[in-house]
Amino acid sequence: MSPWKQRVTTLLSFASDGYIRKTGWLRTIRHQTCEDADGRPIPWMTYPSIAFLAPRLRPTMNVFEYGAGASTRWWAARVQRVISCEHDAQWYAKVANDLPDNVTLLHRSIDDGSYAGEVANHGSGFDVVVIDG
Repeated sequence: MSPWKQRVTTLLSFASDGYIRKTGWLRTIRHQTCEDADGRPIPWMTYPSIAFLAPRLRPTMNVFEYGAGASTRWWAARVQRVISCEHDAQWYAKVANDLPDNVTLLHRSIDDGSYAGEVANHGSGFDVVVIDG
């Protein structure tokens, strides 16, 4: 692609119908949090990953995630149950406020191995296990 065409393409992506506006990228930068174009939480993943996962999720699924945050709310809105394990005590306290009823938030130490082994304490009934911690 020529340098001129690349600049035009970049400028058009900022337009009201451009990709970075449609995905919520500009809101994420402005608000310093992961959110879509409508301000709803999204995981700290690439947009193509989110687009791949979203239509494959079912309300009967169970998710275990290492690392809590915006992704916890995103999963919770789409599946039956989320167990989220967080190792950072300050982040845990921040995230723990106002989580949906289908979320179990756990704080485990990273130093004694309880964080890494937590998924084994819940059996094998997870449809998705996410490692973002």
